[in-house]
Amino acid sequence: MKFLKFSSILLTSLLLLFFPLCCSAINPPTDRFYINDFANILSDETEQYVYDESYKLHSATKAQIVVTTVPTLEGKTVEEYATELFRSYGIGDKEKNNGILLLVAVQERKMRIEVGYGLEGAMPDAKAGRIRDNYITPYLKENKWDEGILNGYKAIYQVVAEEYSLDSDVHPEEISSSSFFDSSGFLLLMLQMFSIFPVAIIKSVIESKYKSKDKAKKKKVDTICFIILEAFTIFVAYSLYNSNSEITLPIFILIFFTIMNYVLIFRTTATSSSRGHYSGGSSSGWSSGGYSGGSSSSSGGGGSSGGGGASGSF
Repeated sequence: MKFLKFSSILLTSLLLLFFPLCCSAINPPTDRFYINDFANILSDETEQYVYDESYKLHSATKAQIVVTTVPTLEGKTVEEYATELFRSYGIGDKEKNNGILLLVAVQERKMRIEVGYGLEGAMPDAKAGRIRDNYITPYLKENKWDEGILNGYKAIYQVVAEEYSLDSDVHPEEISSSSFFDSSGFLLLMLQMFSIFPVAIIKSVIESKYKSKDKAKKKKVDTICFIILEAFTIFVAYSLYNSNSEITLPIFILIFFTIMNYVLIFRTTATSSSRGHYSGGSSSGWSSGGYSGGSSSSSGGGGSSGGGGASGSF
């Protein structure tokens, strides 16, 4: 009996000890710390370059740039995974909190630039987003992992080097952002804008068959037309968000065109109704008033992420 009780306590203790380790999706950093290619998508040359430059940067400034690739986020959001990894690795100096993490998840096709508190002034969200859009994402969309991650790393390195007035010969290649004004995003906006006119024409044709006093039928037609336009607006906003992962622009598109749809369908109906009695006709229209060597002992002691940075899909 005592043996069974002792065995139960021992088993429970072992489960409590190893359960967090078994369930954790965060791999410990490699012995090179600055480069952790768990997804096996980077060349040896790229790994060596990142290690060399980050080692030199840390030696000169105590700032740390860590690049990590993972096969999957294990069900977490890219923001949650990046924050957990950032703190687990202790990226950056313990007192200065000057670390930056570049995380790429292959399966989910997500990435994030996580910035420590000490570098949020040098790397605000807008700048992190620009690096994401103009230096990394265009490559990752074409599965050019080496080019995208290396180019993005160089861009991040350049910002940190400038912050510490460190001479650097690192020169990333900036290319036009394709996160929004690419062919698909532009086409979606054009379709959104021009979808208004055929719906307006159909609305006018249908309403012209009703007498001016038949308000119930007109209201029904207006509601159906508004639902059609709004459904297309939601589709466009969602498609833009799904391709860019930034929420600001899709929300703006959604709000702007929702107002336009309302003005076109309901306000012009009220205007035409009030004027049609006198003029014998109706009118409709609308207007509109963001590395030389070293060892794993160079791992950081900071790890306080400021929550700032930029996430993205590719």
